[in-house]
Amino acid sequence: MGLTSPALALLLGVTVAVLLAVILLGWGRLAGRGARRVALRAAVLCALQASVLSLVFVLVNNSLVFYSSWADLVGSDTGGGTVRAAAGGNSGTADPVVVLGTSAVTVPGVPRAGGRLERVEIHGALSGLAVPGRLFLPAGYGQGQRYPVIVVITDQVSNDSSPYGARRLAGAAAAQIAVGRLRPVILLFVAAGLSQSDQGCLDQPGGIQAQTFFAQDVPRVLQTAVGASTSASQWALLGDQSGGYCSLQLALDDSTVFSVAVAPRGSYTGPPGSST
Repeated sequence: MGLTSPALALLLGVTVAVLLAVILLGWGRLAGRGARRVALRAAVLCALQASVLSLVFVLVNNSLVFYSSWADLVGSDTGGGTVRAAAGGNSGTADPVVVLGTSAVTVPGVPRAGGRLERVEIHGALSGLAVPGRLFLPAGYGQGQRYPVIVVITDQVSNDSSPYGARRLAGAAAAQIAVGRLRPVILLFVAAGLSQSDQGCLDQPGGIQAQTFFAQDVPRVLQTAVGASTSASQWALLGDQSGGYCSLQLALDDSTVFSVAVAPRGSYTGPPGSST
C-alpha cells in the first residue's frame, strides 16, 4: 500500500475510529489500580495517539506531497545517480527513457492525481550519456496529443525544500493545471553538473558532450518517447543558481530548439567550472 494511496488514509481513519470506540466502551474494564491496568490504559492511549498522528501526517502529505513513497520517507530513495557514458558512445540499443520509479502528484482539493512524477534515466544516442532525472507527466497524459516542455536544470532535483525541487515544482505545476492557469506541460528535471570540470552545459573536446545531450538528445528522446512537442516555440528552459548559466547558454546557442529561458539574477560572466 503506497504512502500516498487513498486506501492508507482510509485504513488509518477506520483504525482511529475503532480505537476510540474501544476506549470509550471499554474504559470501565481498564479502570482500577495495579501496574497491569495502568500499562493497558497507557498502551491503548498511545495506540490511539499514534494512529491520529499517522492519519494527520498522511493527509497532510497527500496534500503537500512532502514524501512520494515509503522509500522516500525512510531515506532509501535518494533520487540520485551518476552520469555515465554509454558503451561505445552510442545508446541506440537501449531504451531512450528508462523508468526507475513512479509516484503520484496530488493536488489539494482534487480527488484524482494531478499527474505522475517518474524517476528516469535518459539515454542520449548522440552524446553517449545516460543521465538520471525526474519526469513530470500531467493528468490525462497519454491521449495522443503533443505537450509543451519545460526543461528544469538544477542540482536541487531531490531537494524538497527548494522551489526548483522536482516534487515541489511538479506539485505547483499540477495545481496550476488543475485550475486552468497552465496548459498541460511536461517537466524534465536534470542536474546542471553533468561534469565536475564544466557545469555550463557545454561540449568539451574529447570529453563530456553536455550541450549535445541537452540540445539534441533530450528533444529527440522526449519527442519520441513521451509525446513532446516538435515546435521550438513550446520548449522552454528553467534554471536555478546552478542551472541558470546552462539555461541562458543553451537558449543563446540553440535558439532553434529552445524559445524561452528563465534564470535568476546573477553574474553570468563565464561558464561555471570551466577551465577554458
